[in-house]
Amino acid sequence: MTLSGVFVLLPMLSGKGRSHHGEILRKAAQLAEAGQLKPLVDEFRFTLSQAQTAHEMLERGDVRGKAVIDID
Repeated sequence: MTLSGVFVLLPMLSGKGRSHHGEILRKAAQLAEAGQLKPLVDEFRFTLSQAQTAHEMLERGDVRGKAVIDID
């Protein structure tokens, strides 16, 4: 499942579908708390100085799932 900015922001800004939106997010929270919702995160972790490389790899499709950029 992917939660896009449009999915998250549109109901909040417009008020349309806000109730249904809340139901979906509550269900997602329940699944996550039950350990049934697991994010797909690439095994490679990037540093902040590698952010451009991470973005390029995402554009090429070289990253599986989400890229993690560690900020220390």
